[in-house]
Amino acid sequence: MGVNMGKQGFIFIAAATGVSASSAVVGIDTWTLDLTGDAVETTAFGATDTALATRTFEPGLKSGTGSISGHYDDASVQQDWLMEIMTDTTVENVEMELYLNASQLFTIVACVTGVSLGGTVDGKTTFSMNYTLDGGTTLT
Repeated sequence: MGVNMGKQGFIFIAAATGVSASSAVVGIDTWTLDLTGDAVETTAFGATDTALATRTFEPGLKSGTGSISGHYDDASVQQDWLMEIMTDTTVENVEMELYLNASQLFTIVACVTGVSLGGTVDGKTTFSMNYTLDGGTTLT
């Protein structure tokens, strides 16, 4: 397996209602996907498995969070739609395809937890979005 370069990645995003994303989100230059799992302690009273009694654990529930960011593009339908999710009374999850390269991707359903815009006098206007997974993730 070769090394993936960040410039090979991109993101598709759509409403999580079975509608496929049709084009990559414009202006995005960074994405993260942080996957975690709970460790459920199963140590019993009086545990003396070894001379130094140790705790025991079983895997628990899995979850994840992440973000996307880049420059704001007022022609990006997806960026405008994500901002509308945060300002509208209709809450809607999104389906995202996070591409590592042209053939490897994570498919997730996410609850958008925040959208941010920013700018500086000597730089570009920035856009970012944070999310929490709604269900699992698939790597293909």
